[in-house]
Amino acid sequence: PDQPGPGEPETPAEPGTPVNLVVNGTFDDDSAWDLSGSAAVENGAAVLASGGDTDTVDQTVAVEGGKTYTMSVDVTTPGAEITFGVKDQAGRYTEDSQTVTESGTYTLTFTTASHVNQIEVFARVLRYQDCTADCTIDNVVLVEGTVLPTEPVTPDPEEPTPEVPEVPDEPEPSVAENLLLNPGFASAEGWTLNGSARIENGTAILASGRDTDIASQTLTLEPYTTYTFSADIQTAGTVVDLKVADFNGRYSGTMESFSASGTGSVTFTTGASPSAVKLSLHVLRYQNINNDCIVTCASLVKES
Repeated sequence: PDQPGPGEPETPAEPGTPVNLVVNGTFDDDSAWDLSGSAAVENGAAVLASGGDTDTVDQTVAVEGGKTYTMSVDVTTPGAEITFGVKDQAGRYTEDSQTVTESGTYTLTFTTASHVNQIEVFARVLRYQDCTADCTIDNVVLVEGTVLPTEPVTPDPEEPTPEVPEVPDEPEPSVAENLLLNPGFASAEGWTLNGSARIENGTAILASGRDTDIASQTLTLEPYTTYTFSADIQTAGTVVDLKVADFNGRYSGTMESFSASGTGSVTFTTGASPSAVKLSLHVLRYQNINNDCIVTCASLVKES
């Protein structure tokens, strides 16, 4: 493609990219630049040094009044002071510049006065400095605004976000139905009491004395089904039996015994005709410890 002619700004590579108003900012040759002192263009850069003369490179650039511009420049210096900037941006004989002594890329942002239509972009190395080694200037850029042109970056293609299947809310575990009547002993309803067993203040109270104390219920259950009969027991050592009778035919039975406080339970599986299964809390008579045993809650649940 055609190169821009002298005095013509470089055109952007992509639409929307800021236009570099400096011509030949990469110093492919010395065209468009005014050189003074011993300044020269060599190997794609402007070379300036401090000696008997002040070395300067400059270029006149057309601008618009009352607008903000940003200048960028790559500097290499072995320690000599090198100054870059613009002149006449706020009227005749004005200057906005930076002086640096270290290599790097530097920027300068400024705003032109309303009546200004051209400025001078420059770099210089003053004479008679202690360091006389060569300094270089390259990649001079001047754009309107504060965003400098950059190399186009091709973003990595976005990986598709995998669809995460919706996980249905887990149903809250169902609470097994308590098949006993009045399991919290709110009254004596539903319970058959024998011996000195009694129900008071939401508890069943049983003790070992001259009689065997029993609190029981008789229920019709489903055939070939497993159930657990349990009770919350408070005991000081007296043995409490949880008994189940007639669950697998007449005279069938099972039981578990407990002599410490806690939850006791017994599990059983019914037979073909469990029409009158008896579930009972037993405290056998004539035990060595005859303190009251207290049952605060009882339950019968079908196992899943």
